[in-house]
Amino acid sequence: MVKLALSLKRTIPLLVVVPLLAATSLTGWLALRSGRKTVDVLSEELTAKVAAHVADNLATYVRRPHQINQLNAEAIRLGQLNPSRLDQLETHFWQQIQYFPSTQYLYFGAADGSFRGAERLGANQLALNVVDRSQPEQLVRYLASSNGGRTSILDEQSGYEPRQRPWYRAAIQSDTPTWSEIYPDFNSQRLGITAVQAIHSTDGRLLGVLGVDLFFEGLEGFLGNLQVGRSGQAYIIERDGLLIASSNQGMTTDSEGEARLSIADSPDLLAKATAEALIAASGDLSLIGDNRQVTFRALGQRQFLRVRPFTDAYGLDWLILIVVPEQDFGAGLRTQVIWTAILGGLTLGIASAIGIAISRWLVRPIARFNQAASEIEAQAFDPESLDDIAARDDEVGEFARVFREMGLAIDDRQAMLDMQIRDLSDQESSAETKHEAVRQQLLRLRDRARDLQATLKTDGF
Repeated sequence: MVKLALSLKRTIPLLVVVPLLAATSLTGWLALRSGRKTVDVLSEELTAKVAAHVADNLATYVRRPHQINQLNAEAIRLGQLNPSRLDQLETHFWQQIQYFPSTQYLYFGAADGSFRGAERLGANQLALNVVDRSQPEQLVRYLASSNGGRTSILDEQSGYEPRQRPWYRAAIQSDTPTWSEIYPDFNSQRLGITAVQAIHSTDGRLLGVLGVDLFFEGLEGFLGNLQVGRSGQAYIIERDGLLIASSNQGMTTDSEGEARLSIADSPDLLAKATAEALIAASGDLSLIGDNRQVTFRALGQRQFLRVRPFTDAYGLDWLILIVVPEQDFGAGLRTQVIWTAILGGLTLGIASAIGIAISRWLVRPIARFNQAASEIEAQAFDPESLDDIAARDDEVGEFARVFREMGLAIDDRQAMLDMQIRDLSDQESSAETKHEAVRQQLLRLRDRARDLQATLKTDGF
């Protein structure tokens, strides 16, 4: 059986350091695990809260255009507005747009191709847009005066046939108020949709279409001002993945501003990674029917994605996406881990120093005892070598005093034994000397006996 040679100099520090190392590692691991759970909980709470905030504001934003159409349709039904009196509609729209600051453009396209609308140009400027039956497909934009009259002409554009516009076609294809498809505005080319409602006479004849535009730049402005953690992003997309609005503004169309972009083709790396994660988690975007949280890795860290469907009574079916990187929550976690590592390192350093000091404190007397034992064996024991240890008041000092007395007793006994050995040696030497003398005397007596015998033979005896 192999016996391991254990050194107290190494064993004692290990007995101190290893448990502390294990405890520190376990504490750090538990802190990291707890921190990650906290981050997961906080991310779910934040993304759900932000998504709900976006949904609430979006619901208000898209509700207003239909409310305006309903007000105007009801005024027409009650006879307060006459759709054949285009001058009356023009003044009415000029007044109405001032009551709704978020509204950019509202209008009426008549069944005969004429058109009247009020457009917001800026904070204090309005325009009146006109297509007359006398000049079909000729859109004239007038700067509105303070009392709603026409002043100077801003511009004239040919080729504008209201009945061929996406908003008009959407209205006549639906029996109820609805939304148009997403399309660029004729004048500004801004992307948007239109809340539309067809107006019919009492006998069911189509009189025209009421419309209120909703431009996505307003949504982008809202998302851009939204606080999504410190560096999170918010997106609104259609079910086919096409971007409607993004908090990272200017990313919904290509570089020429003409073609709409899918979120998967966005130059925004986070948007592209979000699309990949969403498709991987859900497959077909059209199948997403619930509010869900998706976690994925992108840009070197975990990302938390909240997906919230958004629908309304008029046919909108969009997805709200809120993406927040882990670093927005993990700064405290990283600080906690760093401080845990620092404190753990300091603890291990102090524990190692204490372990080494304890081992030296314990091993030094043992080494002195070992040296004293060797000196006793070599009969060179110096009792003063243990005086400093014997002066201690603990068990080690008591043992040193006993050891010193034992060493002195062994020295005394060894000296006595040596003396006895020398006496015995002297006695043995004296006995050997006497024995040799007797032997020599006997040899001489023998020789003399031989000589006497030879003499007697010679004399004839």
